[in-house]
Amino acid sequence: MKPKNVLFISNIKLDNPMRGTPLRIYKFILNIKKENNVWVSSQTNHKDFGDQYFEIPKVNLIKKFLFFHKIIKENKIDIVISATGTSIKLLVVLKLLSGVKIVVDLHGLDFEEPYYHGYINKRTMMTRKVIIKFLLRFYDLLFVVSGKLKSYYKKENKNIEVIYGGVDLSEFQRTDYKERDHLVIGYMGNARSYQGLDLLLEATKNIKQKKLLPFKLNLITSGDPKEVETLIEKNGLKDDVVLHCNVEHHLVNDIVNDSDVLVLARPAGIMMTEYAYPAKLPEYLATGIINITTNVGPVEELLVGKDVCIILDTDNIVGDLEDNLQKIYKMSREERMAVGGRAIDFVKENLTWEIIGKKINKHLAEL
Repeated sequence: MKPKNVLFISNIKLDNPMRGTPLRIYKFILNIKKENNVWVSSQTNHKDFGDQYFEIPKVNLIKKFLFFHKIIKENKIDIVISATGTSIKLLVVLKLLSGVKIVVDLHGLDFEEPYYHGYINKRTMMTRKVIIKFLLRFYDLLFVVSGKLKSYYKKENKNIEVIYGGVDLSEFQRTDYKERDHLVIGYMGNARSYQGLDLLLEATKNIKQKKLLPFKLNLITSGDPKEVETLIEKNGLKDDVVLHCNVEHHLVNDIVNDSDVLVLARPAGIMMTEYAYPAKLPEYLATGIINITTNVGPVEELLVGKDVCIILDTDNIVGDLEDNLQKIYKMSREERMAVGGRAIDFVKENLTWEIIGKKINKHLAEL
């Protein structure tokens, strides 16, 4: 099939994508480039995008519309793609001006996160919600990160495809469990409550007080180190933690591999966790380290019944974490590796960027 001319617009820095949203966008673009001609406009360029890059102009909306309209005409663009809800209005105007097809990759409910963190009030959040839902009716295709998010927007658009986050297995090496008399508990993320670090620290604090098992916490965190250090000290775990802050992406794997279990204990009842996709979930699975995750977001639809990790109900996360960390501590090396092996096989069959990229390009080719 003839390659499409694609313009990917993202108001984000892409020169050094390490994790989360920037990394997903970077991988999206690389995979679209495998079968299409791609131009990129973002805050910063990445060497892999070559010369077909335009810096997002810092101008008013009208000048920005005209800037991209010119790019579309000069390069005979067929499809304009954006990620997250930040450029939804821009793409709709470009469609009306230029007749291009428009696509957006939605990572969650964009109006919920600033409200959750207190950056906007409820009235502003509700206004954004109404505007986004209205504008999505103009889109030719929506990519979303979970089945729940697809159901949420099904009234606004009938052409919605679920695209989970993926990994490149070449970046991971199979973990060979070390013989030791304690359990090394790994975690990646920040200190915000929706990430679940506070739940993990509470569970390990209880384990320490009850003397249930010897352990060490192996934490890789982003953001303000003081915020994490305060949480650690509050739970009386200062002597039980090895803390790595704001680690470069290429160093993460070696640090994570020095763990016996990885924990992703996101709480339920928060729109951000129920409708989003934790980027570190496929990374955890790809390590071959046995991991514990809570049944929120896409976990139900993606992992329940697969026997590739331990899945916790959300009624008593702290208590269940205590119980399952004890369970893993008592497991043999062979038992842990069996679960980890199934996890790697699952990723290999479902969550590599090669597989996901083919799905993305298939849907773009059909537009």
